Amino acid sequence: MQRRLAAVLNADLVGYSRLMSKDEAGTLITLKAYEIGVIDPTVAKHGGRIVKRMGDGYLAEFASVVDAVECALSWQCQSPMEGDRPLKFRIGVHLGDIIAEGEDIYGDGVNIASRLEALSQPGCITISDDAFRQVRDRVKAEFHDLGEHEIKNIPRPLRVWEWRCPTAVPSRLQNVKLPAMDKPSVVIMPFRNLTGDPDMEYFADGLRMDIQNALVKVSGLFLIASGSAYAFRGARPQDAGCTLGATYVLEGSIRAAGKKVRVTADLSEATSGRVILAEQFDRVLDDSFDLQDELTGRVLAAINVRLVSGEQAKVWHKTLKDLRALEAFYKGVHAFYQMDRESMQHARQYFERVAAIRPDASAGATWVAMSHWFDIQRGWSESPEKSKELARQWAEIAVAMPDADGQAHSALSYLYLIERRFDEALEAGRQAIANRPSCAYANCFYGNVLHYCGDQEGAIHHVKLAMRVQPLHPPFYLHMLALAYWAKGELNSAASTAKQALELNPKDLANRIVLTSAYVELGLRDLAEETAADIKRIDQSFSVVQFANAQPYRNNILLEKFVSDLRSAGLPN
Repeated sequence: MQRRLAAVLNADLVGYSRLMSKDEAGTLITLKAYEIGVIDPTVAKHGGRIVKRMGDGYLAEFASVVDAVECALSWQCQSPMEGDRPLKFRIGVHLGDIIAEGEDIYGDGVNIASRLEALSQPGCITISDDAFRQVRDRVKAEFHDLGEHEIKNIPRPLRVWEWRCPTAVPSRLQNVKLPAMDKPSVVIMPFRNLTGDPDMEYFADGLRMDIQNALVKVSGLFLIASGSAYAFRGARPQDAGCTLGATYVLEGSIRAAGKKVRVTADLSEATSGRVILAEQFDRVLDDSFDLQDELTGRVLAAINVRLVSGEQAKVWHKTLKDLRALEAFYKGVHAFYQMDRESMQHARQYFERVAAIRPDASAGATWVAMSHWFDIQRGWSESPEKSKELARQWAEIAVAMPDADGQAHSALSYLYLIERRFDEALEAGRQAIANRPSCAYANCFYGNVLHYCGDQEGAIHHVKLAMRVQPLHPPFYLHMLALAYWAKGELNSAASTAKQALELNPKDLANRIVLTSAYVELGLRDLAEETAADIKRIDQSFSVVQFANAQPYRNNILLEKFVSDLRSAGLPN
């Protein structure tokens, strides 16, 4: 055995288990190519050596902490790709004492590097104070002070610094600067899990979602949707705020010691970075954990948004103060946003547990309904009719409760629409908007209901608002906008919008159907027939009658025009 001082780098790939379950062979090929093209030559270039390869992780040592950090920077700036999305690593670097036994190393230096890696955001690098003192004037990288942290098996708190990737802006928005709104607007960054325990990730995401759900109900505030905010995980807050056109950025973190949790929250101006609110809350995780409402109130006060008459009850509502229910809810939300079939099933089980523990609160029933709804939307249900019935039953339970927050109303509005209960669909959609004025999904799906019920101006307004709230919107937002343009007779806008959606999802049928009809109406016969041929190639069983039967139009004139155009382009009846 040999004891020495060394710079230790510990890295792991974010979401490795999910990637392997999705495409094991493809993931292994991508990682191997990254190892050969980036990891191995970069380590060699900086005079280091790989000590261990652990499937999703790497342990390396360097004689110089400068070399270790520069190597880590190279790794993060040359991330491998999964399709058009960059894969992200968490990396921790420490300068400390190690014990070498043969090719292996262990000791405090390795332990601390591992703990630092667990504190890192995806795409970031976290280093100890000892490492920072060595690199602060010698490496061209900006590190942010994360304060002191308790590290397992280390007697004294450790000061931690973090580098955030300046290129973490999503590719769809890298050349976009959205204009600021005419009222205060906020983007809530993903809350950081600084506990060193990956299993507490659900708690950080759940707390952030609680605050989002409270703020989205305030009519005097414009709130960027969660999906777009999460896409900036690991980015600098000012980059997120300025790109998304937000006035303010809220970022937070959680730390834990036993049953105690410390939550910090900073609210800053997006353009200047000036901090206007810095709060710290120390709580015991027990049956009276009610931090969400307290923090929400302070944020609203800091940005001078006053609750209008009647809104107080909408924001400070009955919450899941039972710790068992709160934990199950947070775990359910964390699984829900993985957005795959298996995770949605796990999420539903958690939400059903919430409903059983707290049958007097709407949260459990609301999210059970939404899980069934997404099973229908994403084609994950083995029995769509049964899923529709269960979604409607749970949504009706939720909307009948005094603390209903509008999410179940959106699901119910859509379900009433496909059942051709038009007046009920419109009313449920209106209630969803009243409860959640800046919610992307509430606006988008209400816009869809308005389209099918004949109000195209209203449809365009609400879908565009949804797209502004959620700049990284899914392709079906564009489909709903294209439909409304088509129905209003703005055919060039309909065609260009459908083509934008196809750029995001080239295999999509729905936008090709809109495009075919628009081309027929514009007299572009060749393009209409070419697009119709694509539809037949993608779906050989496509039928105009089957398509028509699934369209819940209140006015058959629009549907008849659709059918006539599709037949005219050569699609089979």
